[in-house]
Amino acid sequence: MLYPESRRDLADKAKHKELLDYHDIRVGNAPDERLNKFIHEHLPRLLPTARKKFDKHKDLLGEFANNRLDYKMFWGALRLRRGKPPTFADEIPDEDNADDSSKDES
Repeated sequence: MLYPESRRDLADKAKHKELLDYHDIRVGNAPDERLNKFIHEHLPRLLPTARKKFDKHKDLLGEFANNRLDYKMFWGALRLRRGKPPTFADEIPDEDNADDSSKDES
């Protein structure tokens, strides 16, 4: 666990043997080796695929983010778009309203 330098007091309490006794606590503001590896090696490899997925579904994400779809409807619409039926029958949008179900609450 990494605490910022500004919270050294909290890190010290968490490491204290008679309190929480956590041994894996570190303090510092500089990124460690694991974070650097994630940012410089893993993210560049993952971003192109993640961007394609985001672009493909950003309309649904926008509807969800703006509270025009609840999570259940977002999840069901996403599964339908991926060619997978939602798990529960009541989550399948009515065919007549499937295309404009998110527009009703605009």
